Amino acid sequence: MGGSGLDLGNITFTDRNNDTQTLNFTGDSTVQDVINTINNATGVHLQAALNTAGDGIQITDDSGGTGNLTIADADGGQMAQQLGIAGTFDDSQTTIQGANLHKQWVTNNTLLSTLNGGKGIAQGSFTITDAAGKSSTINLSNTTSTSTVGDALFQINAEAPTGVTASIN
Repeated sequence: MGGSGLDLGNITFTDRNNDTQTLNFTGDSTVQDVINTINNATGVHLQAALNTAGDGIQITDDSGGTGNLTIADADGGQMAQQLGIAGTFDDSQTTIQGANLHKQWVTNNTLLSTLNGGKGIAQGSFTITDAAGKSSTINLSNTTSTSTVGDALFQINAEAPTGVTASIN
């Protein structure tokens, strides 16, 4: 999520028929693994799939019950919240759409301190060498003037060898 992954753990599902099961996702390594864990559950009547946009998980209750569907983090975890599927849903909602799980988008205004899972990036210096072998050392240690991705790009472009341009892809 946001490129930093999920905090894998346990999620408790209660389907509309009031059947409850806590599923353990700690061994899962892909979104498909998470979907398979839900689909292979025998204690609840749920189906998981990618949503129509292909950027999140959707959960469909096929129990035939008329109660609420409840999805909750268990054991102090936050995986259901991160997936965007946590909550209590009344019988008018048969399919729950999870959050967008695509990697986080970066803009010129993205703070460097928010990168690397919120740990920020190590600021220091690095060398850029162009195809002709000309080098420049870029120093991003001044955090007061280099606090955003745009600030870093501006500094790189101002100091890099001619013909080298930094940009967001």
